[in-house]
Order: sequence, then C-alpha cells, then structure tokens
Amino acid sequence: MKNIDIKTPSDYLIKLFSFKEWRQRIHLYDDVYTPGTRCNYEWDMCFMPSSLDNLVFMDVGSNDGMFSFLAEENGAKEVIAVDLYNEQEESVLNMTNGWFIGRIEAIKKLKKSKIKIESCSIYNLSTLEQKADIVYCGNVIAWLNNPIEAIAQLAKVTKKTLIIREDLSLVNTKPLLEYVNNQKLDFCMFNGNKLFYIEYLTALGFTNIRFKQVDEYEIFLKRNSDFPRFSILPEAKVYSNPFDSNYINVEIKQTIFQASSLVNNRYFINLIGWISADDLRIVSYNMIPQNFIKKKI
Repeated sequence: MKNIDIKTPSDYLIKLFSFKEWRQRIHLYDDVYTPGTRCNYEWDMCFMPSSLDNLVFMDVGSNDGMFSFLAEENGAKEVIAVDLYNEQEESVLNMTNGWFIGRIEAIKKLKKSKIKIESCSIYNLSTLEQKADIVYCGNVIAWLNNPIEAIAQLAKVTKKTLIIREDLSLVNTKPLLEYVNNQKLDFCMFNGNKLFYIEYLTALGFTNIRFKQVDEYEIFLKRNSDFPRFSILPEAKVYSNPFDSNYINVEIKQTIFQASSLVNNRYFINLIGWISADDLRIVSYNMIPQNFIKKKI
C-alpha cells in the first residue's frame, strides 16, 4: 500500500478524509484515492464493456459511486447513480437501510463529475422516467425480499444490456429461487439458478442471456493482499483525518482491523479513524473461508 504524502491538503479534501467509513476506493486525482477496499479492478473482472462511448449507463446500488465514476471515465455520455441515499452517515453494514449520500456527492464535486445521483429504491426504478443503454446491478438482488419485482424494474429501465452480478443457486433441476437461510441476518435472501434467470429474463423481453463466472476468490485474495490487517497497540491515538494533530477519543473493541488507505504515514481503519503506522502491528490473518467458492452471473 503506497503512502500518499499530501503537503498542503485543501479544506475540502480534509473534510472528505474525515468521513468515518468508506466501502469503495475511488480515484480522486494523481495518486489520491478514497479510503475503501472495493477497487476498480472489479470493473474488468466483472466483464464490463471496454468502451461506453455515447452510451447512457445506470449503476443500481451505486454506494460511493465507484462504478458510476468508472463508467464516466470510460466514455459514457450520461451516468445515473442509483441507491437508497440519505443524509445519515450510517454503517455500511446496514446497506439495506440506505446509503450515506455525502461521500458520492463530495467525490462528484472534487472530480467535477457530471454523474446524476438519484435516491430511489430498486422497486421504483421506472419512476425515474429514464432508460439506460447499459444497466449494471451488482450484489443487490440476493439481499431483497422481492427479487421478482426488482428484476422486473431493472428490465423496465434497460434499453440494450442488463448486467447482473449476483450469487447463483447451483440447483438446476427446474427454474427456482433458492431461499438462503442465514441466521445472522434479519431479512431473507434468495439466489436464482440459471434456469430461473433464462426463463424470467426471456419473459421480460431479453433475447440473448449469457452467464459468466466472476472470480470472487481472486477478488478476495487481491483485497487481502492490497489492504493488510493490523492489531492496534494499547497506547495508539486515533485521529479524525490524516492531517489533524489533535487526537479523538474512540472506543476500540476489536483486535484485528483491515487498513484501507495510507496517507501521511497514517492508516485508515473503518469506523474508527486514522492511526499512525507506528501504533499498528501487521498480523497474519485470512478472512477467506476454506474452500471458498462463489459463482456469479
């Protein structure tokens, strides 16, 4: 992880680096990025088009806007970033309750981007009264209690190509949505199988349905190697941003943390803040389960 040395940060950049949490690592300028762990190499690994020249791109479930900004950089004439945006900076672990709009708005302003930000449920996409040549929906469907309606809404706003990145059920005896029982979650999850997607998307008017496997294992390996895990020394001080000289009081309950950015010799720890590299100790810790296999379309 490269140490970014910013000698004279602007007030705006200090404010951006003071957000308590980040999910996506988004290029701002030069070698400066937002402190997230989802990186732009996922664009290519998800088989995204090499060029979006003169096309309208819609990013459904856009979060901090990584795919939206990448679409703009790849030539899209218009980009619509859609999520359940709100004004509360809540935990990214509660994504189904909404997404903090402050981060994507700050990036848009700093990059002087022209993307259009829409706060809208996936169930209400048709109310946007706008269609896109390419619609991308990444890791959203499985978290919904009504995937049938969600996919129908995606179809309504798609002019040419719909790209769904999602878990697939491996049961292929007949078209089905497999219920996934996860007791750690307080809502249901459904994974469709290939036969379900073929039958349902055909009924919605799609004529060329293809499946490609995203190498999630490779993504996790790269994420683990790019963003090391640390233990924090008891005397460590936490700062609200990498430039502040005054530390803040933060209760630290965990023992192992993943760092997602290194600026001025301080690492960003999600939900905690910035900690000096001298107050951290790298540990050998692998969060990838044994025999990890995920199949995506």
